[in-house]
Amino acid sequence: LIMRIMDCVLLLFQKPLVKVSADADKPGFIMTSWGDALKLMGDTKFLNNLLTFPKDTINDEVVELLEPYLAAEDFNLERAKAVSGNVAGLLSWCRAMSFFFSINKE
Repeated sequence: LIMRIMDCVLLLFQKPLVKVSADADKPGFIMTSWGDALKLMGDTKFLNNLLTFPKDTINDEVVELLEPYLAAEDFNLERAKAVSGNVAGLLSWCRAMSFFFSINKE
C-alpha cells in the first residue's frame, strides 16, 4: 500500500513510473516505482513541494492514471493509518488533489 500511495504522488508530480508489469514476488500486484519514490522523498524540499504543489498542473490524463489506485478496495485512510500514519497523510493528499481537479474542472 505504501508503494502504491507513492506511485500516486509520483503521478501527481508527473514523474515517470516503471512500466506496468506483474510483480513476480506478489501475485495479483503490479510493480511499483519505489526507487523513484525514494528519490522524491529524499529531496530536502519534499514537504515544501507538497505544500506548494501547483494544482493547476493536474490534468485529465493524471487523474485517469490515478483512478485504478484510488478505486482499490484497500486504498483508504483507515488502512493507510494501520500501515503507516505518515503515509496516510500522503494518501489523503492524493485524494484531495484528484478531488480538487474534479471540482476545478467544472
